[in-house]
Amino acid sequence: MTVDMRSFLQQIKKTNDLFIVKKKVSTKYEIAAVTAKLDGSKAALFENIKGSKFKLVSNLVGNRARFGQAIGSKKSDINQKIVRAISSAKKPKISATAKFFENSSKDISILPIVTHFQNESGPFITSSILYARNQEKKSQNSSFHRLMPIGKNKFSIRMVEGRDLHRSFMFAKNHGEDLPIAITIGVHPAISIASAF
Repeated sequence: MTVDMRSFLQQIKKTNDLFIVKKKVSTKYEIAAVTAKLDGSKAALFENIKGSKFKLVSNLVGNRARFGQAIGSKKSDINQKIVRAISSAKKPKISATAKFFENSSKDISILPIVTHFQNESGPFITSSILYARNQEKKSQNSSFHRLMPIGKNKFSIRMVEGRDLHRSFMFAKNHGEDLPIAITIGVHPAISIASAF
């Protein structure tokens, strides 16, 4: 199993599961249209995005074969692999040498954020993982959220009432505190899959 996004992209490129778009595309509808046309058959890597120096990937685990590749499993063994992983979960290791990009400019406009549909309220990051510490339970939660930019350094998210993130937020608010969070985008698909459990 690969360990980071770049190595996963190389892996699915070798198995002809990666569609590479070299043509300049817009974040407004064009990226979403290409992704929809692929309909899960391949992941897409957009290398040339108008107004951004970053690349963008979509549809990484759009079918069972790539889902299996992401977690180091055959298609037929995905369920068992996930059950084993959950039942033998270990505490995460903290590393000082992780490969990631930290946006030190605090300006989110540098990111290629996609507008998917014509009547949408704006562009969204659709595969972000939000990590929050639940001060009441002394635990950490991870959850998926669409992020909508609402300024140079702010996103709007929807917290569903009664869910872990909302409960953590309300506990912090009721104690006069902010809720510290971290957000990741562009992680290895296995991390995304694990964050769903």
